[in-house]
Amino acid sequence: MPRDKDPTDPAHYNNLTIQPRDYITKNKLGYNEGNIIKYISRWQSKGGLTDLKKAKNYIDYLINLVEGHNRPKVVKLKPDDKK
Repeated sequence: MPRDKDPTDPAHYNNLTIQPRDYITKNKLGYNEGNIIKYISRWQSKGGLTDLKKAKNYIDYLINLVEGHNRPKVVKLKPDDKK
């Protein structure tokens, strides 16, 4: 399989000095922070404005979480729903 078609080695990350997943892992970043790094790292070579908007969405989510606006929703299942 050609390298540029390999889904485990996407071309839009190949020009980076540090792979986003390596940076995310070594810095023990969480899901939201990791996605911010991913989208910011690739926006110019893959998703353009859409990737910037995705990164902003994760940043806005974290800001709201820190400010206390996003509280995790707890869903209680009824006994019948546990199947």
